[in-house]
Parts: sequence; C-alpha cells; structure tokens
Amino acid sequence: MNKQNLKKVTADELTWEVLGEIPSAKNELRFSSSGRPYHKDNAVREYKQSFAMQTPAKYKLNIACPVMVFTTIFQKDRRRDAHNATAVIYDALETAGVIYNDRLIVKWGGTAKIDKKNPRVLISLLKVMGEEKRNY
Repeated sequence: MNKQNLKKVTADELTWEVLGEIPSAKNELRFSSSGRPYHKDNAVREYKQSFAMQTPAKYKLNIACPVMVFTTIFQKDRRRDAHNATAVIYDALETAGVIYNDRLIVKWGGTAKIDKKNPRVLISLLKVMGEEKRNY
C-alpha cells in the first residue's frame, strides 16, 4: 500500500449507484489449499467485477480510515436476505479499491426495497470523524 495514495482522500462522503441483482454468498465461501478464501459460485465474483466497473474511478481511493456505509438495496423480490447482500457489498467495496479493508467499516445501516424491473444498490460512504487511528 502506497502511503501517498492515502493522502489523496479528500471526499468526506461518496454516493453512487450500482445496477444488478446482488447474488447470495451464503454457504458459498470455500478455502483453497493455501488457505485463501474464494467463492464456489462465479456469480459473486462476477458481481464484484461489475461493481468495480460501475464504481466511479474518482471513488477508488483505497480509503484507510474508519467509515460508515449506508445502503439502499432494491431487490427483485424478498427471497434473498438483505443482511447477507450487505456482506457482498462490503467485500465489493474492498475489491473495487474504494476502501483498503472492509474491517474499516465501523458503522453501517440500510434498507431493502422491492423493484422487480431495476435491481440495484445505492451506496453512501462517509468517513468517521473523531475516530482514533487504529491498526486495522
């Protein structure tokens, strides 16, 4: 991690929309022989790639300070668990290079709504002011 990249973070709030249905990652995580985690199903990997492509380049800041993340998840139906969907979103934030590590998410919240024709997620990420620097 280049420390110069950490100094470039100037935005206190980032908000954007990512289109597409969030796949379920429940019971899909496996570990390779070297101990590295991976998803058995390609759907989660493909969603993370799509998430990264839809994230504005100016938001790919590798933020390395505590953040709050709020999501509004628009699902096709209520069959999927919105709580598990947020875990996929938080991993995707890291994969896309928005945050350095999803352990930096110290506060979170969100809502789930139905939109059968346009599944998507609205994301708001805010830096947490007054948090002491910690070893994350």
